Amino acid sequence: MTEPVPESPPDLTVVVPAHDEAASLPSTLEELKSVCGPRGWPIVVVDDGSVDGTADVARAAGARVLRHKVRRGYGGALKTGIAAATTPWVVSVDADGQHDPGELPALLAAATDADADLLVGARRSAGGGSYRALGRWAIRSITR
Repeated sequence: MTEPVPESPPDLTVVVPAHDEAASLPSTLEELKSVCGPRGWPIVVVDDGSVDGTADVARAAGARVLRHKVRRGYGGALKTGIAAATTPWVVSVDADGQHDPGELPALLAAATDADADLLVGARRSAGGGSYRALGRWAIRSITR
């Protein structure tokens, strides 16, 4: 089955900063491709100095790969990906699969409907709020 060709240029680029994520990247990219492919949204993986074959895994999955020879950190990888995007909108997705690519169309719709310059997503904790608060308190107590 062939995927439909988008009638207009893509409006979203998905940037995936990655450092030593060869093990988790295949499933993340498969999920991203299922959402991005039919819409013509490019996926750009920024390999931030990985030594585990992250770039090769991303290339094999069909993503555009940009590579830092020396690690620049998450922010540096994000900047590289954003600078390479040619679309009006850019979203970052973590390489470890913690974000749901199925939410991307709704995120883009919310941004365009609100004529927003920036949207920031937040993960919701399923019942872990009090545990996290206790953990933060313990860490602060120890580090004082």
